Amino acid sequence: MIEIYENTNIAEKYREMVESMLEKIATFQPQKSGWQFDQLLSLDINIAPFRPLSASSYIPIPTKPGYKKSIINIQNKSDNKCFMWTMGAALRAALGIKVHDPQRLTKELKELSEKSFDWTGIDFPMPLNQLDRF
Repeated sequence: MIEIYENTNIAEKYREMVESMLEKIATFQPQKSGWQFDQLLSLDINIAPFRPLSASSYIPIPTKPGYKKSIINIQNKSDNKCFMWTMGAALRAALGIKVHDPQRLTKELKELSEKSFDWTGIDFPMPLNQLDRF
């Protein structure tokens, strides 16, 4: 699978795919199967819409058994800072700070999250391409 955007050079992508197929043929033939590639009879290209992951605010998760104690889903319904609050919750857990309702966005969690990390240059909701900045 390859991703094609509006500004993608289709000819270049096509050339890369052909090279990849030729490499696979070249590595397949010498594997002592006795088979030999003769011709390509058809080629199907399937196209599907690309919907990359994107950041958002609070999304309820399923309540399957075991999830309740293994996933902390911060309930930030009024902002898009879910990544910030999640990092604060992870720090809180690492520090051994026990709370009654870990999903709840409290004043203490906000303060811990904002003061413990450098959020300079980070947009919210945080796009995946800024993860390395964090």
